[in-house]
Amino acid sequence: GFFDNVGGAWASGVYPFLGLDARVCQSGTIANYDRGESPPLIADFRGLMVGKRVTLSGFHMPAYSSRLSDAIQPMLDLIRSGQPRPKETVWHGFSAIPTAFRQMLQGANIGKAVVLAQ
Repeated sequence: GFFDNVGGAWASGVYPFLGLDARVCQSGTIANYDRGESPPLIADFRGLMVGKRVTLSGFHMPAYSSRLSDAIQPMLDLIRSGQPRPKETVWHGFSAIPTAFRQMLQGANIGKAVVLAQ
């Protein structure tokens, strides 16, 4: 499976490597938030999805808000146990905020984008 909230060229680079019967969850397209238009899809995107029998689902958090209370305790248990281990790209100091924000929109960070105040 592949969970994507970045979209853009980065995601298009992943799609050719999806396995047969892959599942993709698309929760956002942050790489496109600062663009005036959506970038073109990879050549023959639909053919790739059909040929590999990919299931692509959109995920919009507000649709699941009624189930949030069901998730809180299991997530707290995972966090207390040290799982999951988040991946982060960390910048230091307030002066790094513009760079961090720009790179986040470009999909240049790994995992969560964090700016630590100094």
